[in-house]
Amino acid sequence: MRACRTRASFCAALLLAAPLASCTKNSNTNVKIAGEGDGQAESARVNPGSQGRDVKRGPIEKIEVSASVTEIGDMLDAGSKLLNMWSPPEPGAPPIELRNLVAVSLIQEGFGPGFLESIDLDGVHAMQLGFPHDDQPGVTDADVDLSLALSAIDAVRAIESMPAGMQPQPMGQNLWQLVEEDAKLFFRAQPKALEIALSMEGLDLANSLPGKVQVGANQPRIKVAATNIPPVNIDVSELIPLPPGLSRTLSSIINETKNIELALDFGTNRDLSARTGVEAPFGRLGLDPIGPATQSPSALAKALPGEAMFAWVMPWGDPKLLHNVLDKQIPVNEIPAPFDGYVDQVLAGAHGILDAVRTEVLAAAYIEKGKFTLVLAAEVKDEKAARDSMRKVMGAAEKALQDHIALAGNSPDHAYKVSFKKDGVKAGKAKGDLLTVTIPKDMQDDMRDIGWLVGDKKPQLEISSVVADGKLIVAIGVGQKSLMNDVGRRLGKSSDDGLEGGGGLALARKLSDGCQYCVIFNPVELGEMGFTVVAADADEPAEVRKAATKARDKLLGLAITGEIAFALRLDDTNGVFGFGVPKSLLFTDPAKVKSVVELVKSVDEARDATQVQSPQ
Repeated sequence: MRACRTRASFCAALLLAAPLASCTKNSNTNVKIAGEGDGQAESARVNPGSQGRDVKRGPIEKIEVSASVTEIGDMLDAGSKLLNMWSPPEPGAPPIELRNLVAVSLIQEGFGPGFLESIDLDGVHAMQLGFPHDDQPGVTDADVDLSLALSAIDAVRAIESMPAGMQPQPMGQNLWQLVEEDAKLFFRAQPKALEIALSMEGLDLANSLPGKVQVGANQPRIKVAATNIPPVNIDVSELIPLPPGLSRTLSSIINETKNIELALDFGTNRDLSARTGVEAPFGRLGLDPIGPATQSPSALAKALPGEAMFAWVMPWGDPKLLHNVLDKQIPVNEIPAPFDGYVDQVLAGAHGILDAVRTEVLAAAYIEKGKFTLVLAAEVKDEKAARDSMRKVMGAAEKALQDHIALAGNSPDHAYKVSFKKDGVKAGKAKGDLLTVTIPKDMQDDMRDIGWLVGDKKPQLEISSVVADGKLIVAIGVGQKSLMNDVGRRLGKSSDDGLEGGGGLALARKLSDGCQYCVIFNPVELGEMGFTVVAADADEPAEVRKAATKARDKLLGLAITGEIAFALRLDDTNGVFGFGVPKSLLFTDPAKVKSVVELVKSVDEARDATQVQSPQ
C-alpha cells in the first residue's frame, strides 16, 4: 500500500523507521490497515465466513514496544570522528561529517533543508507502539497504537519541510493530518516537540513520553523494550547445526521469550556499549555449575599477569552436572589402546579437580615475543587435593604416551620423548609439575607454522601446573616457563592488578550489573598474535615473514591501551548480555591509529611485491 510506504519513509527520516515499518508492513499478521472512523474498521470486524455476523472480540493482546533516543547529534559527531580516524579523507578533501550526510540524504528524499534544522538532535525522542498478536478475532488497524514525540526547535517548520508528496494538511489548532488511501497519521506542533500518532488519543500519549525517559551521564542514549511477546515456533536446528538436545533446549528458550530490552550508548565522551536483557526460561540450560554473578574484582585475575589477548572468568557453582558429564557422556569404549587403560585415572583426577574448586575459574591466552601460553586457573579450597588430582591426570598422560612410544618402535623419524617431572617447575617460592612431549622428526616440518606454541629449534609441547596461595594454575605452551616466573612474583602479593588492571573485567561487570561469564579481548595483543602467526607461516615468503615480525614489534611500541568486554549473566528466568569498548580505546590517538593501518598495509605490500616478482 502506498500509505504504508509513506509512513515508513516519514519515520525513516525521523530515525525510527524499523518499529513503524514493522507495524505497517508486517506480513505475518492478521491486521489490515483501515481508516479511523470511516466505517472500514467496523466492517473489518465482521468475519467473512460468518455471513455478516459480528465476531465476538475479547481483550486484545498486544506486543508493547517502547523506544527512546537522546543526544543523536553527539552520537553522529562520535561516528564522524571514528570514520575520519580509521578511513581518513584524501589529501585536500574535507573530513566526513555525518550530520551533513544525514541532511543531504533527507534532501534527496524530498525533505526541505528546514526539516533537520527544526529537529533538536540533542533532545529526547520517544515512541510507543502497541501491535496486536496474530490470529485474534476481529482485530483491525484501529487496534494498532502508535505515539511518537520528537524534540523540535520549530515543529511547524519541520512539518512544512516534509516532501510535497507526503505533506500533512492543516486541521487548525496546531494540528495536521496526513491521509493516504485508508491510512491516517496525525501531527501536533508543540513549542518544543513534534507529536505524531495514528489517532488523536495517541497524540496525548505522545505528549507524556519524553518525560518518562531517564537521561544523564550514566543512562544509555538508545533504549528499546518489547513486552508481552507472543510464543513463536522457531527450530534452531534449521539455522545452526547443533546436537539435537541442545537445539531443542535453545529453541524452547527462544520460542518462550516474553520480554526483551535493548540499551545502546555511544558518544564523543562515552564508552561504546550495548546491553540486551531477556526474560526467558534460561534455567533449562543447566546453570548449576555457574555461581552467582560477581560485582567485585577477581582475586584470581589479579594473580595473573596483565595484557592477555583473551581472558574469561566465571564464578563457580555446583559441579554435579559436570560430574555427570564425566561419568555418563564420555565414550570410554571408543578410546583406543594404549590410552584406554588410563581413562579411569584421568577421570578420577578430573573429578578431584572439580571438587577442589572453591569460588571461580579462569582461562586466559598470552602472546609474548612470539611465544604463546594458554592458562587455565581456579581458586581451590584444598591445595593438596588439587595437586594430587592434577598429578593423576598428568601422570596418566605420561604413562599412556610411554606405552604409545613402546608400540611405535625405534624408528628415529617417529620417535619422541615424554617426561613428567614432579616439582620440575618453579613459580617463585612455589614448585610445580612439568609434562613435556617432544615432537617426532617426521612431524616437525608440519609444526613450523605453530612454532609460537611448541617452539622452533626443538619443538615440544610443555604443560606445567602449580598449586599455591589457594590457586591452581596450569600453563600450556612454549611460553609457560616465563609465565610461571611472572606468576611466582605475584602470588601472595599485590604489586599491580594483573588482569584486572586493563579495565576490561570491570567494564564487563558494569555492563550486566555483575557477570557470570566475563570475557575480555585486548586488540593490541590479538594484533601481535596475528602478526606472529604470519611470521611463523612457512608458506609465506621470507619477505612477508620479515615484514610481519617488524610490524609486530612496532605495534607493541605504540602503547595503545584498552580492552573490549563481553558479559553474560543468567538465572532461571532472565538473561543479560553486554558488550563494551572503552572510550580510551575507541578514540585513541589518531596518529597511533594511522600507524596501525600502515603496519597492516606493510605486510600486504610485502606480499604483493613477492607475487609480482614470482613470475620472473
